[in-house]
Amino acid sequence: MAMGRLCILLFAVLATNLQAQEMFTFSGKVVNASGEAVEYASIGVPGKNIGTFSATDGTFSLLLPAGFADTLYAGHVSYEAVKIPAAELPGSGEPIIMTERVLGEGVVYDGEKREGRLAGRGMRVAGAATMWDTSNIGCEIGSVVETDRLFEVREVEFRVRSNSIGGARFSVNIYRAVEETGEFLNTLCTPLYIDIPLCSERLDIVASFSENVVIEPGRYFVSIMFVACDETAEASSAGGRIYFPLYMKRSYKRSAIMAGIEECPVNMGLVVRGYEYR
Repeated sequence: MAMGRLCILLFAVLATNLQAQEMFTFSGKVVNASGEAVEYASIGVPGKNIGTFSATDGTFSLLLPAGFADTLYAGHVSYEAVKIPAAELPGSGEPIIMTERVLGEGVVYDGEKREGRLAGRGMRVAGAATMWDTSNIGCEIGSVVETDRLFEVREVEFRVRSNSIGGARFSVNIYRAVEETGEFLNTLCTPLYIDIPLCSERLDIVASFSENVVIEPGRYFVSIMFVACDETAEASSAGGRIYFPLYMKRSYKRSAIMAGIEECPVNMGLVVRGYEYR
């Protein structure tokens, strides 16, 4: 049998098996210790492309395979992560309760500081763009940055070529790379969300931090993630598109909520500015 026909046959068998796999809907709500809804918490199984976000009222629905035996994870930058073994999944009407992260004592850094930049746009790929639609909610992309000094991150900037998705909202994230385990741990304690307006021409988006974000020497992944849009846009098959111009820059991407992080050679011209402590 020719190799091409064999590959097609194997793909068809895999697709049939995936379609035949029984699934069930696990629904619930994410709240804090006071019973208040936690919005945009990620719920799923890390590294397995199984994930969703909680809505603004904390509710969520997640498709899980029948016989689910993994550990469910709930995460949010302002709360401690929650890990729930399959045997302990909450029943109907029982919420997932998240505990607020306890911040350490504030640290005052002495010494001079000067304006600096951790990441530049990179080299523009002429005429190239990447298109995201509502199916890309949960996708994340950003720059790998390194610093050998304390650095205070003040703003993150990126470019949009055009946007026709109503209510498009992105989050900004800063992860520290843990070399020993290969993990990326979010260093922020307060979420930073950006609403991208409808536009037909190039727009520079600047996200400024209100909290004092000082990162220590090391390697980091600074990213933006598509977290939400208008319900009418998400429900429509023609719900709009966001186009980002492409720049050559060593980057990482996550193709879906809870998916693994992969290297890629381009991003949307993300710039990280702030102050370097000397």
